[in-house]
Parts: sequence; structure tokens; C-alpha cells
Amino acid sequence: MNDASRLLPSDSPGTPDRWFMLAYVGMNYFVLYTHRNLVNYIQPALMKTVADGGLGLTDAELGWLGPAWSVPYCAAQLFVGYLSDRYRRRTVILSSLMASVLALAAMGLVRDINELLVGRVLLGLAQACAVPAMASVIADCFTPRTRSKAVALYLFSYNCALIAAGKFGGEIADVESFQVPLGSTTWVVTGWRMAHFAFAGVGLVGWLILLVLLKEPSRTERSEQEGLGTATPSVWATLGAVFRVPTFLLMCLVFACNGILGRVQQFWLPQHFYNIFNKSIGWRLEDTGFFATVWFQTGTMGGLFLGGLLADRLASRWFRGRLVIQLIGWLAMAPTWLLLGTQESAAILAIGMFVYGLGLGFFQA
Repeated sequence: MNDASRLLPSDSPGTPDRWFMLAYVGMNYFVLYTHRNLVNYIQPALMKTVADGGLGLTDAELGWLGPAWSVPYCAAQLFVGYLSDRYRRRTVILSSLMASVLALAAMGLVRDINELLVGRVLLGLAQACAVPAMASVIADCFTPRTRSKAVALYLFSYNCALIAAGKFGGEIADVESFQVPLGSTTWVVTGWRMAHFAFAGVGLVGWLILLVLLKEPSRTERSEQEGLGTATPSVWATLGAVFRVPTFLLMCLVFACNGILGRVQQFWLPQHFYNIFNKSIGWRLEDTGFFATVWFQTGTMGGLFLGGLLADRLASRWFRGRLVIQLIGWLAMAPTWLLLGTQESAAILAIGMFVYGLGLGFFQA
């Protein structure tokens, strides 16, 4: 582990290699986000009968795919973040990404709902330690002067990931089957299975790139006189120090509320749009996957960019500056849910999704 504990000058924007490090963790987040959200955009293919290449899932069974990933992911967060404080972030990030690749590829081989649920659980556990490690890298490479802008740019990767998963995941899943030659035989792979293999392959390429380029950053904000010092405390001491901060507890509550909305947006809306537009205008999985992501994510990217600039500027003048930006984001998001839950006009839904994305970008930045 890199034990450097130097403090960056107060007027420094960050380490010299900060933008390269941000690009690397952003690429990693892009891959992980496509892996965890691919299932959102191929649900109709999973609902087909086994004879037609699906798994014959019902709406109730589909509903378990979300908790199967999120519950182990969230429960593990209490402990796996400790890994990034104790061990090299580079090792944690690479291990998490490889485990995610293997779990996603295995999900392309499942035969029923039970095996798919096991795959989602393993995927959640595989990805749990990655986000704390990446957040730690950003915090050490950027000072408070530029941290909101860095987070905003970092989160662009997940916006792009959702568009890619919706567009290309749906496009691959739309294909009835692929003929894969294996020596003297041919392996027939249905579209939704090939989507899993394809995105696992993208993850493997990303892992190889990070293996070569990602370096372990110095821990730049550890001081003997502050917090837990430069030593590495036990996991219980670390958790105790974190949960004694009232503002952190409030942030957890707000983030949980935002997560509830995010699960509805990312998991159920693509299926809802497919039910509406497949019957009315013949949209396929590719069409609904793209529609359910592009307006949300372009709005969010705009909100992240503008919100990140405003948050850093206000925070330099007022200690509540970042909170104000978050409140503006929440006020923008709230009324859009009325449109999303009641409208069946593509134009009105697109406007609602874009405005929601702007507000979400302000909150996240």
C-alpha cells in the first residue's frame, strides 16, 4: 500500500495526474454500470417462454431481480469500503471489475429464475467494493476546490453507461439468435444471452486497460492530528467514526430517498415504455431502451456540468452552497413524476425525463 500521507497545498486543484486518474475510474464505473443495469432493458426477452428462447419470467419474478442485486450490494457496503482504507485501491478496483465480468458472463448461461437471482446476488457482491475505492481515488486526487466538478465529470460515465446498455443491450437482445461456430459444431445463442456475453467482453477489455494504466494514488489528506490519523484503524473504529457525523447520517437518508426513485426510473420505466409503445407504434427493445435512457441521461449530464460549476462556486462563498444546489435539484425532480406516471405521449415524456435528469444532475453534483 502507498503510505504517503502528504497534504496538498490549500491552493492546489489536486495531484498532477488527477485527470488521468479520473478518466480511469470513470471508465471503470461505465463498465460496472452497464453490467448492473443491462437486465433493465431486456426484460421482455426474459419473459418469453423457454421454447421461444426466454426464461418464462413473470412480472413478480422480474421484480426480484432488483433486490437480488441491491440488497447484497448495500449490505456489503458497510464493510467493503474498509478495504479501500486498508489496501491498495488499484487492487480493489481491478478485483471488483474482474468479479463483475465473471458474474455477468455466468448470467448469460442461466437456465431459470433461481440461477438468474444467484447471478444478480454475485454481481452485487462483486461490485460492492468498487465505488468506495473509486471515490477514495477521486478524493485523494482532487482538493475541495475542484472536487464537485471532478465528481460531475466522473458521473458522466454512468450516464453514458445507461444509454449504452439501453441502446446496444436492447439491440442485441432484439436478435432472435446468434450462430457461434465452435469447431465442427455451432452454438445457438439467444439475443439476451449474447448481450450478457458482449458486455462481459467489454468489461474484460476495460480490465486489461486498467491493469496497465491504473496506478495507486498517494493518500493526500491524512494527518496525524485529524480524524483517525494516518494509521489504519479497525473496521469497527472506522464505522464508529463515520456514523458519529450527523451530516453524514442525513446524507444517507437523502441518498436512500433518491435511490428509491432511481430504481423505479431505471428498472421499471423501460418495461413500462415497452408495454406502451410496442403495441401503439411497434417499438422494439432497442427503441424503448434508447428512449428510456437518452432523455434522462442527457438531462443529467447537463445538470452535472452546470451543478458542479455552481456547487464549487457557491461552496467557496457559503458553507451551505452545495446544499442549495441539491435542493434546487430536488425541486426540479419532484413534479416530473406526475408526468411520467400519467402520460403516454412520447414528446411529453421526453420533456419530463429531461427535466428530471437536470434536477438529478444538480443533486448528484
